[in-house]
Amino acid sequence: MALIKCKECGHEVSDKASSCPNCGYPMESVGYSQEKVLEDNPKKKKGWVWFLIVALLCLIGGGGYYVYSQILDENDENDEKEAQLNLTKGMVDNTTYSEEGRAESVNSNTDEGENIAGVLKKGNWAYSNSTDPMTDKVVNAALCMSNESQAICNQRTYLQLYLMHMPMRSNSVFVQIEKGVLRQDKLPMIYFRFDGGKVDTFAVMANGAKAQLIPSEKISNVIINSLKKSKKCAIKVEAQDGGTATYTFNTEGLEWDY
Repeated sequence: MALIKCKECGHEVSDKASSCPNCGYPMESVGYSQEKVLEDNPKKKKGWVWFLIVALLCLIGGGGYYVYSQILDENDENDEKEAQLNLTKGMVDNTTYSEEGRAESVNSNTDEGENIAGVLKKGNWAYSNSTDPMTDKVVNAALCMSNESQAICNQRTYLQLYLMHMPMRSNSVFVQIEKGVLRQDKLPMIYFRFDGGKVDTFAVMANGAKAQLIPSEKISNVIINSLKKSKKCAIKVEAQDGGTATYTFNTEGLEWDY
């Protein structure tokens, strides 16, 4: 049995007593009992304080790590988009078209194998690469232009087929138009047919700002393996106005070791 002081009169009372025999103050009050326990056990009180401090630090640390990881992922994605923009802009600016209206490969008016402005034309494909001056990472790209233009959203445009390899993101394949808008209001589809074989259908993500369809890495590798074996390819895309457009490509001779 322990003795505790009555909060009301200060008289020493047994901790088992229901009230103070001196003044009658009730001793089994929950608030009073808890307060006295903490006062009589300062170590236990300090233990709870340290527990709350550690829990708060863990919460702050975990939240900080999550925010930091999200920033890193966003930076990687922005780096990839910037690399795509730089490569495609440089390659498209060098695209020419024949008098018959067929889209020729980049620098088609130059000698085979000649490197102009960092773009190398070899057969049906044009190749380019860029190096990040901050990280020295090299991004490789290949471009094949469609044989004809088609109408998308009442605008005639050629379709550009790109392959891209980034050290941290592996392979990606996407198509791009210069005019019109590819479908993006719902899950768009893209259709590939190699050398007159079966039609392969893939769901893709649309980027309206760049009018691009970007398949996933797994789908990209499937498409690249088929392109390496094919001589011709047909691609059908969906337009934002509900229509579709089919393009043909001469894809023979692709050199892609990634």
